[in-house]
Amino acid sequence: MFIIEGADSLGKSTLAKSITTCMHERGHPVWYTHMTRPPACFNFGTDYLDMMSYYAVQDRFHLGALAYHGDEALPQSKRKWLEANIIRHASFIVVLVAVDREWYRMKLIEESRDQMFDVDFLMEANERYIRMIDIHNEEDTVHHDFVFDIGPDGDRDNGYPIDEDVLRWSQMWERKLVKAQREGILPWRE
Repeated sequence: MFIIEGADSLGKSTLAKSITTCMHERGHPVWYTHMTRPPACFNFGTDYLDMMSYYAVQDRFHLGALAYHGDEALPQSKRKWLEANIIRHASFIVVLVAVDREWYRMKLIEESRDQMFDVDFLMEANERYIRMIDIHNEEDTVHHDFVFDIGPDGDRDNGYPIDEDVLRWSQMWERKLVKAQREGILPWRE
């Protein structure tokens, strides 16, 4: 399962579709799926289990519960249990954040007509993602494989992942899938 997390308007959908294309080109039967706003009856612990698949490229998943609904949606004990299940699915998790808060605010204002949430809510969601991946805060740090800073002062000159990033992450995920196949967890492809 390849999971891309991050607040709105950071390029998750574009990245997820690029990963899906790259994995198809490498011969893997993956598919793109997007986590939308869950219904009121959604159980933020167990309902994720039915959505897990080795071959899913997931545009937002469990960390979105924390960023958009707060810690009460997915308490630490439930989160740790869920993360253990996600890890068993040969997961690779990329978290997109905007460390340049002013750039992100301006981007959200420019795109506000297309947003489900208001600018201040999305700014807070971005802050929650940043706190989740803070390696100095071990108790609340969530399992992830890579963090990418989106924006003009971020990890790339254009602010967004490039083809080389997509290929590298696809290859890293592919290694996890092959390992799962060797261990008998995941059936070999024909």
